[in-house]
Amino acid sequence: MGIDTAAAEAKYNEAQQYIDSARSRPSNEYAGAQTDLTAATAAIKDGETALDKAWAEYEVAAAQIPINNVDAIITWFKGNSSTANDQQLPTIITKREVAVSYVSTANDDIASGSYAQARQKAQDAFLKANESYTEALARQKELSSGWSLPIPKINSTLIIILGVVAVILVVVGVIIYRRRSRWDELG
Repeated sequence: MGIDTAAAEAKYNEAQQYIDSARSRPSNEYAGAQTDLTAATAAIKDGETALDKAWAEYEVAAAQIPINNVDAIITWFKGNSSTANDQQLPTIITKREVAVSYVSTANDDIASGSYAQARQKAQDAFLKANESYTEALARQKELSSGWSLPIPKINSTLIIILGVVAVILVVVGVIIYRRRSRWDELG
């Protein structure tokens, strides 16, 4: 998934060494084996914590990507005099700010060791930032194309009906033309 698992792997390898040490001890060194197993359990727990932390950090980094993308589009809006005061820009910025606050909360949760909460906040941040980015991208495309009003799409049934009407008008026109341009007996 792209998560940095190096710290967790180091702890799991350490736990494996303690387990191997406990296994290799003779039966009369029960206390030493118990100490090794206790150390292995602690290393496994530390590995799980390191993995959980790495996962939370990964989610925060993933949430930062759409925030950076929407920042670039906001810069485009503000950099153009024709778009700097766009009506939809405040909504886009507000959603972006909500996403940034979620990322900040996620970072605080990581610092306090609440990794599950940090992942949830990071996912919320990703969704809100992606929503903001999608709206900003659509508005940028709309403004760049020069059209600010939606153009209605023509239904294929309407095209067929218009085609049939056009053919009927052409046939009626040809019939009327032939009747009026016929030669009579006198000349």
